[in-house]
Amino acid sequence: MRNVRPSACSSSKLENTFVTDIGVDSFSGDLWIGTSSGISHLRGKYCVETFYSDKPVSKIVFLNLPSICVLCNRELLILELPNQIIEHREFDDDLFDCVFCPDLSIGVALSASSIIYILNSSLEVVGSVNLTQLGGNCNFVSVGWGKEETQFKGKKRGPQDLVEPTEPLLSTSYLPGQITWREDGQFFAILWSDASEPTVQRRLHVFDVNAELKSVGMETKELETGLCWRPKVQLIAASKRRSGRCLQVAFFELNGLQHGEVDLLYAPDCSKFRVDKIAFHPLDHIMAVLFLPLSPNDGSATPFVKLFTVSNYHWNVEAVFSLVPYETLRELTPGPISLVFGNASETGTSTLHTAVSLGPEKGALIRSLSLVRSIDRSCSLTPDDPALVAVIDGCSVRLTGFAHCSVPPPMCATKLSFPASVAAVSLSGLWASSSKGAVSMFVQLSNSESAFWLTISPGWKSADKATKLCNDTLVVEREQERCFGVCQQASRCHFKGPNFALYMDFT
Repeated sequence: MRNVRPSACSSSKLENTFVTDIGVDSFSGDLWIGTSSGISHLRGKYCVETFYSDKPVSKIVFLNLPSICVLCNRELLILELPNQIIEHREFDDDLFDCVFCPDLSIGVALSASSIIYILNSSLEVVGSVNLTQLGGNCNFVSVGWGKEETQFKGKKRGPQDLVEPTEPLLSTSYLPGQITWREDGQFFAILWSDASEPTVQRRLHVFDVNAELKSVGMETKELETGLCWRPKVQLIAASKRRSGRCLQVAFFELNGLQHGEVDLLYAPDCSKFRVDKIAFHPLDHIMAVLFLPLSPNDGSATPFVKLFTVSNYHWNVEAVFSLVPYETLRELTPGPISLVFGNASETGTSTLHTAVSLGPEKGALIRSLSLVRSIDRSCSLTPDDPALVAVIDGCSVRLTGFAHCSVPPPMCATKLSFPASVAAVSLSGLWASSSKGAVSMFVQLSNSESAFWLTISPGWKSADKATKLCNDTLVVEREQERCFGVCQQASRCHFKGPNFALYMDFT
């Protein structure tokens, strides 16, 4: 029932830089930026130094300062600062991805020819597996949630899921291969495109630490990108496209069976975007999903990030924000975008770092957003305090007065639906004077065009289950019999001009 809200934001700009990847030092928390001309070290807002300017870095494989492992097309290098190359390995094909296990003792590299190479800490190849020779099936001893017949697969399938899928928006042959390790380093998963059959198939394979195949994912034809291993609960996550219907994150057990999903975007928006990356906070508090336009020339589709939290198997959309300044979108198409969570903090704060290439003239924009989780509730010294709790979920705010009814999340007593995603909500505190248990609430939308000021009072004022306010822009629904109703003192605030002049229309 906690909402996620930003507590601080900082940004820095790198001139004449084309960003390809971003990494975080696990000890100092400093940022390391992979670029087309070496690696840049950021401390706070300032670029301290750039190393190996003659190396076009595709990915930062790991940071173990003073050593850094980077991927440069078909080369893997371990660099020791400030200017020494201590290990170098070149492959016959370009490498899609390379990831080392958490203790950095074993690495896995995936080539364009669908061959995985097992590497030791010195980049020596100690084994290889040709994925095309493994086949699409694997007999695996049931683990986790048991047999396929009893496997929990999320929402119940409807008639629309039985319709033959249409032609996918993304060509499977162009989807990159990806690798992810489980946090204990005992298993790794690979999502790749199998071109050995007449039609290219997207496949998910799970291996143990000895590179022995343990399972093959089922129903993976619609999987795309964003492969990662969700911490704590040990589920494999990847984006999945239900053609023409929605874009999802699908979760898989170690045995390859699907274990639930999260709906990200619905039609028609799902046909404009693809998931580029999925990242989880190290403590599994927050899931960040990076969306990129399918067509770079589509001016109506801009890159953005959605933040999710989970409670009782329900994923709430806590925040939606753009990564590219509006004035930049009008002038050029942004280049590669990357994001990563910072180190886990004992204070409960989270930091999300993003890097966006704005072009050769504008350089790159690096942003760090500090996030905190908080319970938004009313607070009053009077005995009639309703203990009203507000939970943000996309375009909705779910309200429950726990002094009158106890409704476990994700259910609620009253649901408010707004015309855009909700960015923040604030309930009256000790400073506010209320009468008969009334609570004031301010709701700010993510588009920053308008906000809503509401007065919540006990009792439902309408005989209908739902009512509309503020020129039908706000829909109030009664979810439970004993609930709070929105009284007629609801207003919509419009912000105009550079000075943010405010006027209010009461309805």
